[in-house]
Amino acid sequence: MTAVILSLPRDPEPSLRQLLAVSAIIVSAEKIASRGLLAEQEETELRELIVRVCNVFGVDTIAERPIEIVA
Repeated sequence: MTAVILSLPRDPEPSLRQLLAVSAIIVSAEKIASRGLLAEQEETELRELIVRVCNVFGVDTIAERPIEIVA
């Protein structure tokens, strides 16, 4: 995977439509990264890109999301 430079201007308040779209992309990328099918370097780059996209759009990363306990 080649390095991707993400330099989107951060919207003061992304629209709901933008957040839903980026959330769908993030979830898909997280699924790809978690399957273990990528080479180590590609997986690392994808995970770094996920964090960058989350930061740009103000979306919590997996590590920042609250833990939900299902009884």
